Amino acid sequence: MTPRLKSVIWVHAFIRRLATEGKNAAVLHKGHDEAGVIFVVINHLDGFHDILAPPPGPAVDEEGERHFEKANTSPMTWAEAKEWLDRRKKSDSDIWIVEAEDREGRAGLKIAE
Repeated sequence: MTPRLKSVIWVHAFIRRLATEGKNAAVLHKGHDEAGVIFVVINHLDGFHDILAPPPGPAVDEEGERHFEKANTSPMTWAEAKEWLDRRKKSDSDIWIVEAEDREGRAGLKIAE
């Protein structure tokens, strides 16, 4: 089994990869460096957002790749997404929140359908 990357390393690598593709991404909330849970907000650049969260069970496969699932059933406004994320931060202040701009809504991530 491949060891899991520390959250801080994964986040910085994710942001750098998107930058090489000409896409913007930024950390909105810094979590625990080693094991903070990572949430990715996908900004569709049309006023709507999706929130990607770790799936139930293992969030990392045997190759060390992280998997996500949509936390919302339909795209949200920024106010709705922020409210959802604020509730998560209240229950776990060690989470990471990363926003990525991507019109296609995937930001190159494995998302469970």
